[in-house]
Amino acid sequence: MAKSNDCEVTKAEIVELFLDSDPFCELSDKLDFYCPFSALNVENAEIRHASFLADTLNPHGRHGIGSEGLVQFVDYVLSETGEDELRLLAHLGQFDRAIIHREWRDIDLVIELPLDSGSVLIIVVELKVNAPLSDHQLEKYRGIAADNWP
Repeated sequence: MAKSNDCEVTKAEIVELFLDSDPFCELSDKLDFYCPFSALNVENAEIRHASFLADTLNPHGRHGIGSEGLVQFVDYVLSETGEDELRLLAHLGQFDRAIIHREWRDIDLVIELPLDSGSVLIIVVELKVNAPLSDHQLEKYRGIAADNWP
């Protein structure tokens, strides 16, 4: 249990918040679940979602869950790609040494995960809350990441 400003937060509470992204908020509206982003009146505030996600993924954050949120997030992202070998390599990654970049070169989040092989896994995250992608936005971010982490 983490303690911050005399406010105790359990791992279960953090996981609940972590899962309440905009799609989860929409689902919760349909299923009558509680959405803390709605309670805070920030359900459409993308920057707040990104800040929360970055903090939750930070293995050294004050949340008290260490790298568990990051491990689960990386595993989920890689499971969606079908890159099973990369997924296995990531599980052997050095999650305690991961760096979460926030609003780096206009990219919402960049996860820099050192792998045991000496290489680095880079995951670029672009969040969209009620906003469209700009033309060629993802290609631009892919290029920026490739230039910095060949």
